Amino acid sequence: MSYSVVTDPAVLAIFTVEDPQTGEAVSVIAPDEQLLQLDTGEFVAASSSAYRDEFTNGRTLQAIVRWLGEDGSLQVDAFGRPVLTVFPHGASAGQIAQYTEPALRKELLLMMLGEPPSLVGGEPLIVWPDEIRACVSIRSAIAAASSEGPAYDLETLL
Repeated sequence: MSYSVVTDPAVLAIFTVEDPQTGEAVSVIAPDEQLLQLDTGEFVAASSSAYRDEFTNGRTLQAIVRWLGEDGSLQVDAFGRPVLTVFPHGASAGQIAQYTEPALRKELLLMMLGEPPSLVGGEPLIVWPDEIRACVSIRSAIAAASSEGPAYDLETLL
């Protein structure tokens, strides 16, 4: 598995729409997002934010990764729901002191991109169970959305 940061102006131009009021091209990639292309060809927009947890004085890190079509549109599943994944992680003050917030935020994004964890001393930087890693991976969300179909007729199931 891998991904690449999209920097090609021609590709970035695909992810613009015309502002109906000004007629100017506006990116569908928010200023706090990064456009990435997965090794499978899909485009995703990824972002990360953090805020102080008022009860632990640690930081709550959150990442969002959304699937975009080759025309720049937000991909939806068979029921019209956006295909994206969101995951918060409560980072303790000790984790932040040991690894730094940028390293922890990167680790969170890697997990959500379906990438293997970074290793420190042979161990993952943050230990998340494989089941959690699979559940929050945008790759899993894309696979699930791509295989979704209409609701089943219960008479054929019972």
